[in-house]
Amino acid sequence: MEEEDDILSDLSYVAENFDDVAKETIVLVLEAAIAEIIGLRIAVQTAASKATRTTD
Repeated sequence: MEEEDDILSDLSYVAENFDDVAKETIVLVLEAAIAEIIGLRIAVQTAASKATRTTD
């Protein structure tokens, strides 16, 4: 029963603060996407650097 109350409380919070929750979610998704892009860029640069060293 306590778990159900916690879930209802969470859902109530989301319903009451939907705009803020949606904005926060969008920010978190964008931050994760940016981090992923930076990580991929670093990986590509590292691979390119290693490739040029092996061909020299």
